Amino acid sequence: MRESCLKVLLIESDPGYIDQVREMLSKVPGQSFDLQWSEALLPGLDRLAKGDFDVVLVDTSLPDSHGLDALEALRMHAPAVPIVILSGLDSEALALRAVQIGAQDYLFKGKLEPDHLYRSLRYAIVRQKSQAGCAKTESQGPPVRIIGCLGAKGGVGTTTVACHASLELKRQTGHRVLLADLDMSGASVGFMTRAKSTYTILDAANDLLRLDQSFWEKVVCNGPRELEILPLAAPVCSEEQIRSDRIRYVLRFLRSIYPWIVLDLGRLSPLTASLLSHLTDLLLITTYDLAAVRDTRQVVHRLAEMGFESRRVTLIVNQVPKMDCVAALEVSKVLGIQSSIVVPEGTAGLFEGKSGIRPQLARLAARLAGLEQKPAAWKYFPFLAGFSAKNRQLKTA
Repeated sequence: MRESCLKVLLIESDPGYIDQVREMLSKVPGQSFDLQWSEALLPGLDRLAKGDFDVVLVDTSLPDSHGLDALEALRMHAPAVPIVILSGLDSEALALRAVQIGAQDYLFKGKLEPDHLYRSLRYAIVRQKSQAGCAKTESQGPPVRIIGCLGAKGGVGTTTVACHASLELKRQTGHRVLLADLDMSGASVGFMTRAKSTYTILDAANDLLRLDQSFWEKVVCNGPRELEILPLAAPVCSEEQIRSDRIRYVLRFLRSIYPWIVLDLGRLSPLTASLLSHLTDLLLITTYDLAAVRDTRQVVHRLAEMGFESRRVTLIVNQVPKMDCVAALEVSKVLGIQSSIVVPEGTAGLFEGKSGIRPQLARLAARLAGLEQKPAAWKYFPFLAGFSAKNRQLKTA
């Protein structure tokens, strides 16, 4: 049975051919189409990010790409969407190459008929779903973790938490870790880590068509202890000037490079809210005072309205007077958050030896990485220490 409607994105620079495609699709009996059009690749990517398309038709001659460059960009930034190539060249070699790098079909414009076009679109959708199922079955390795650090308000130590969490994940896992600054109002990651770069994540977002491994190596910079950092340089542009959909494309690209990504999100805003669906974990940072708790309650309520699960949230109550540490643990219960950390006041800087926040973030990093170990029984019951030692001697005898 045919579907009621297929949503198709056509990326084509020739308005006349767009009318031809629309006419061909209108001749398919018993099937309706929602055909949307973009005149170039980059606007096509923007439209693709906003709509749930069933399939993409893309020309090989576009103003901002040529040949199969558009196919490679689409496969990188929208890997789940089936792609059918439209070309004015009847080239078997080019068709074979297109299929090899991810196209579901290659259609020659000069011989295209309505039935042929429809079958190609339908088969492309089916093949893409089949390949996605196989890839999911064959995929190996742990999933990528993207951790967002969000402040309930300004001045609660969000950047400090982001820096310490990143360093601890790097130290404990030994894997590549990226710390990216997305706090448009603060831009403090570069200052705290002393990392300097002429590029920012905004540069990567504005140059999606060049975004590959070699380009990224020029964008990112090295921070302390081999931590990779993407700072923001103040002054930064306002959020109204940022394309959040393109930031999401950059994050999708980064998932192919880093097993761990930590984002300094600053405060909750339209930009940070648009990125929540990409996060695996959220560290919500606040302080132990009435105004901060009130703001935190509002943020928790907003997160719930947006469908962000509370089980993915860890509350970090920062700068708590030592006499109030036990009482501060009750804040998470009041807010309905199961996981919480209390950080005593008087913490040292990022590079200083003694810091009250480091042990807390070290334990959090171990939990996130699955490296947390339960203390030995003798730590709770000291009289068992001697028995444990004697038992070890008997086993080795």
